[in-house]
Amino acid sequence: MLNRTTAPKHSPPEFNPFPLPQKYQLSGGTKVYLFNQGSQPVFQIELIFPVGSAIAKNPALPALCFEMLREGSTTMSAEEINHKLDFFGAFLGLKPGIENSFVTLYGRSEFLGHLIPLLAEIVFQPAFDEQALVKQKKKMVQELAIKQKKTNYWAPRLLRQNIFGEGHPYSKIISPEDIKTVSRKDLVEFHQQHVFPGLQNILLAGAYDNNLANSLVADSLAMNYTYAQPVGVSTRKNNSFSPITKSIEHATQASIAIGQHALSIRERSYPAYAFLIKILGGYFGSRLMKKLREEKGLTYGIYAYTTHLKNGSYLQIAADVTHNGVDKSIDLILDEINKLKHTKASSEEIDTVKNYLLGEYINNSTTVFDFADLYKKIITQGLRDDYYNSFYKEISSVTPKEVLSIANQVFTNKSFSIVRVK
Repeated sequence: MLNRTTAPKHSPPEFNPFPLPQKYQLSGGTKVYLFNQGSQPVFQIELIFPVGSAIAKNPALPALCFEMLREGSTTMSAEEINHKLDFFGAFLGLKPGIENSFVTLYGRSEFLGHLIPLLAEIVFQPAFDEQALVKQKKKMVQELAIKQKKTNYWAPRLLRQNIFGEGHPYSKIISPEDIKTVSRKDLVEFHQQHVFPGLQNILLAGAYDNNLANSLVADSLAMNYTYAQPVGVSTRKNNSFSPITKSIEHATQASIAIGQHALSIRERSYPAYAFLIKILGGYFGSRLMKKLREEKGLTYGIYAYTTHLKNGSYLQIAADVTHNGVDKSIDLILDEINKLKHTKASSEEIDTVKNYLLGEYINNSTTVFDFADLYKKIITQGLRDDYYNSFYKEISSVTPKEVLSIANQVFTNKSFSIVRVK
């Protein structure tokens, strides 16, 4: 009989490394990573291009270029492409970013032979139809107009711009004019210069016929081109921050963003830094969540997280608050940061965060698609295959003294950029 007076035995979660992919390289230089596992007959193929708004003269170009891929190829109309995707039960995802852009296709493994050639045609033979471009630009301008009325659209972008400095490649913010001025010629040139010769990595995950997959990838995606190396961006940093306040007419809430330059994910002390940020605002039980949500009722949620780019990483603390709670929230955030510099975290809090981090990893490493997502971080950040092993080994041995030390190292006076949008 179950004894409800005694708590059940429990043990802390353990780190178990996920299986690594099979690797090889195509003739053009593209690297292929295969995760052939699982029991469900489905697959995910992701094409990674080292191109984004950071290298484009017009920051709207990558977004428009990749979105136009679904609007027709040289042999198929947009309707025919969508009909084929629907017929095979497939889904196409397009995600342009600051430094990398991703094209992802999900489908059933039995249709691999149809879908990979279809994907290749969509990506490498776009029509960039003039009429479709006019409609797409109009749609993007309308969507941007809606986003720009929201305070939480502006806060993170203005923060990044303030951290890196106006004019830095990472600081670009798309405007309606950027979208309107893109021509078909611009798209064709951008595609020919950066997309067609820029396929850097291919991730294929799922349960599929390995020989068939290798043959399809080689036949459809090993294009006869000169492999394009990623384009670099400026490494200079802005270290002089002035507070930014932006007003949005008729805004019903306010958004705040506080940030600073962060440690690179490749630095030796990064695990301790990541641990510190998790304590501060990286999960639902974090200090900022307890203080601003549970105790003060100033926000529904507040989070701290780092973004890693090839030539700069940054910390962002973000929350949506009431107009009257802006300054109070900022003061409370800075106060919690100051506490981390002067008082050691308790052993109980350290153990809680260790268990959370390990549990988070376990939760995110259960399926073959999870393995691919974890490995994508290794690819895009240029990390070693044993990155997760070493990271969680370091996490398991973090002490209150180390957290205090790293807080004093990174949370220096006047190192924070503060953005208010209301």
